[in-house]
Amino acid sequence: MLLEAVPRGEAPSLSRAFRGEPIPTGFAEPSRAVAITAERAGAAPVTWTVRGEVPATAAGGALVVAVELLQADGQPFEAVNTGAFLTASAAVAGASVPVTPVLGARTYPCAWQAWRLAVAPGAAATPFELRIADTLDKTTDRHATPCGEGIRRRFRAHFLPDGTPE
Repeated sequence: MLLEAVPRGEAPSLSRAFRGEPIPTGFAEPSRAVAITAERAGAAPVTWTVRGEVPATAAGGALVVAVELLQADGQPFEAVNTGAFLTASAAVAGASVPVTPVLGARTYPCAWQAWRLAVAPGAAATPFELRIADTLDKTTDRHATPCGEGIRRRFRAHFLPDGTPE
């Protein structure tokens, strides 16, 4: 959609018209939340293991696993360079697969990190495991306040199918 605000009595700045297109109302396959569990192991560095099942999909797509960082009062905890302190590796059906972090190692203050895993088309749900090395407790927030052990992690996952609108 392209909109242009034009003062009354003046012509639009573009000298041509664009063909109208209907707004998509649906997709062949819906995006959906994925049920997961997250287990913490070790201390300095901590390892989180997130497990779930990639849903069956006709088109393939991406699995996105995210972690939110929260203070004890539930407010976001913003750390600088979050991607340097939260790194991951993954396996689908026991086989190692590439993981793409959403945030790199040098970033603005942020209260989350997420990773994308490519998902091939498949007729059955497939187990996955994401292992996250978490060294955030050894860093500071954007105000140079030590993180300490009080920062909670909340994990979520979603499947985003490939495809075009119907």
